[in-house]
Amino acid sequence: LMLWVEPLLYKLFPEVVLAETILHRFELEITPVVTTSFPINYELVVKTPYTTAYAVKELQYIPVLDMLITKLLSFKEKIISIPQLGLKHVLEAVYPEAKLIGSRVETFDKKVFNIELPDQCEFVLLKHCVPESKFTILVKKQAQLSSKILILHILDKKIELLPDLTVKLNDVIIPLTTEYEIPLIGKLLKFPTMIILESEILGLYLNYTGYDVYVQAAPQYHAQLCGLLGNANAMKHDELLAPNHKLAETVPSFVFSWLLPGTSCSGECKLTLKHLELEHEEYIHGVAHTCYTVEPLTKCVEGCLPLRTIPVAAGLHCVPAGTPSSNFYSQLIRREPLPGTQLSVEDIHIVREIRVPVSCDCQRCINYF
Repeated sequence: LMLWVEPLLYKLFPEVVLAETILHRFELEITPVVTTSFPINYELVVKTPYTTAYAVKELQYIPVLDMLITKLLSFKEKIISIPQLGLKHVLEAVYPEAKLIGSRVETFDKKVFNIELPDQCEFVLLKHCVPESKFTILVKKQAQLSSKILILHILDKKIELLPDLTVKLNDVIIPLTTEYEIPLIGKLLKFPTMIILESEILGLYLNYTGYDVYVQAAPQYHAQLCGLLGNANAMKHDELLAPNHKLAETVPSFVFSWLLPGTSCSGECKLTLKHLELEHEEYIHGVAHTCYTVEPLTKCVEGCLPLRTIPVAAGLHCVPAGTPSSNFYSQLIRREPLPGTQLSVEDIHIVREIRVPVSCDCQRCINYF
C-alpha cells in the first residue's frame, strides 16, 4: 500500500512538508464529492501527527490515484465503499501487481519464492511475450551488493534505472529532478526514495527503489507476460514457465532459464547456459546409461572456473552407454544451441541433484587477454 501512497502525497500536497517518518504514521480518507456529472471528483484528506491537508481531484486524470483507490478497495478496514464507483468498474480496473523485494519474488498470480541472482548478469524480469512485444524489463544485481539495476526496453527506447536513482535514456543521463516526459511512453517521476514510471499508453506502472521493484500491468496483458514475475494468467500452477514454454523442475532452474548468458570471460556476466552430459554413468535396471540434462543449466564461460555452486534438481534423459544414441546426444550437446530437435520434459528418465555455478573466477582468463 505504501508503494503508491508516498508519491501520491508528495504529488497532491506539495505545500505540506511530510518527512518519511511521518509518512508511515498517517490516515488517508477518500470521499466522493456528490455530483451528477462526470468525471467524478474525490476529496482526499491526509492527517498526520502534525497537520491535516485537503485536496479535491478528478479521478480519471490521476492514474496513481486511480490505482490507489482500486487498491484501497481491497482493504476493507481502510475503506468500505465508494458509491459512485460501481463494483463492476472496480473489478475491471484493478491492475495485477508483481514485485521483487530483495531476493523475494511475488508473481502477478501471487506465487512467492526466493531467488539468488548472480552478480552482473541480466535476467528477464518481465516481458510482453507476443510477436509485437511492447516492452522487456531486465534486472541486474550489482557486484557484491544487494542493489539492482533495471534496464527497460520499451518500443524503441532503452531506459536504465540506477541504484542512486539516476536515469539513462538511450545510454545518456537525463536531467530528472521531479518529472520527465518520454514521448509515446509516459513519464518518470522522481521522489526522495524511488522512481516511478507511469505509462498510461502502455498500461504499465513501475516503482523502483534501487533495491526493490514493483510492477503493475493493465488487464490487457492477461496471459501475455513472461519472465521472473510470471504470466498474469490468474493461475499459480504454471508460474515456473521457462522461455521454451515448459514448466521448470525447480525454482533455480526457472530463474536461470531467464538468464541472458554471458559470452566471454571479459564480459560482465561470467555465466552461460549449456545442456550438460553427466561425467559419471547412471545404472538403470542394472544397465549403464549416459545421461544428459533436459534443460540447459548454468556453466562458467570458457576460461573461467566455478567459484561458488548451488544444488539444482535436474531432469535427465538417459540412453545406454556406448550406443549410437549416446554418441548422437554427446555430439548434439557439444553443438549448443541444440539444432532442430531439442530434449523435452517428456524425455526425462530420472532426476538427480547437480551442483551448478552461480559465480566464477575468471582472473586468469582476463589477465591472459
